[in-house]
Order: sequence, then structure tokens, then C-alpha cells
Amino acid sequence: MLAAIDPVHPDPRLRLRAADMIRRGGIVAHPTETFYGLATDPFSREGVARLFEMKGRPQDRSLILLVSHADQVFDLAMAPGASKRWLDKLARAFWPGPLTLVLPIRRGLSCPALSGADTVAVRVPSHPVAWQLTRTTGQPITSTSVNLTGQPAATTADQIDPALSQRLDLTLDAGPTQGGAASTLLDLTGARPRILRAGMVGADAIAAVL
Repeated sequence: MLAAIDPVHPDPRLRLRAADMIRRGGIVAHPTETFYGLATDPFSREGVARLFEMKGRPQDRSLILLVSHADQVFDLAMAPGASKRWLDKLARAFWPGPLTLVLPIRRGLSCPALSGADTVAVRVPSHPVAWQLTRTTGQPITSTSVNLTGQPAATTADQIDPALSQRLDLTLDAGPTQGGAASTLLDLTGARPRILRAGMVGADAIAAVL
């Protein structure tokens, strides 16, 4: 199902509908500040398994998670030692925005979207639709590009592969996204921060903050 949504002031009723689908393990395509992404409940085994199968994504590749505010990170992750200082500085400088931070997973957390990894990659999105969706859902949601694995990511709803789009529960069409580079992936689990994937936030900008 395709539904047009205002990219700046998303319709609250549509947001509630999408959030309810996600909490029930449904899969919703929505715009982010980079590409269109796929959201489901990261704690739903059925929803996560279906998402992996739809994309043809290897089961051992964990998913990035979106949260609505920095404090929500600690529902998922730990930030021991210097990583807490790095997290605080980076969140103030770049969130909401296209910087994804990798942190140690919180002890005892069971989350199918992480595929058994001992780390979690998380960010606060800056696109109004993505941010409002995380806020309305009231919990983390998955974030992975809307494409079959190995194929180009979609910057518009029209670019979503028909083989994928017809299997989605809902697509929120807010027009074109910025595209270009994906979010920068920054690992905070080691002795010093390390860029795992270059993206929209450059190394010089990160170094200036830290």
C-alpha cells in the first residue's frame, strides 16, 4: 500500500497507522535523510526474518537501528569509559543526522535485528518523517535501505523494485530524498573511534568535534 505523506509535517494519523504496523511486526518503507529505508520492530523475530528474506540479506548482517533521542541509545547499548564522552560530543554535534554510532550491546539484550552481534549500530534520523516515525512508535526501529541486496538504494518511492514494493505493508511516499552517500558508520568500541563506512559526515568534521 502506498500513501503520500508531507515530508515536513507528516500527517499524525498516518504516522500512527505506520507505527502500529511496525509494532505488530509489519514492514514500512519511509524516507530518511539519505535513502528510503525499511522499518520493522527489531525485537520481532517474525518481522526481522521477513525483512531479511524480502531483501535477500545474509542472516548474519545486523541492521542499523533508529531511535528518537540520544537517551534511548542506552536501552540498546553501553558506553563504557571514553566512549561515553565520545557519544555525548558526537550526539550534540551531529544528531539528528546521518552519523551512525557503533557501541557495545547492553548486557542481557535480546534483539533479532542484531543477528547475534555483540555491538549495536544506532542513530537519530534528521528526516522529519523518519524521526516522527521513531517517536510515534515509541521504541527503536530498524533501518536498512529499500532495495534487494546488491542493488542500488532508492531515493524515491517510484524507484523501489516492484518485486519488493508489492510485499511491503506500507510505503510512505514523501518525495525524493537526498541520496548520495549513506550515513557514516563510526565504531566507538575500541581504544579510539574508527570509521567503518565513509558517509555524509566526514572524518574532518568528526575529528574537529572529538
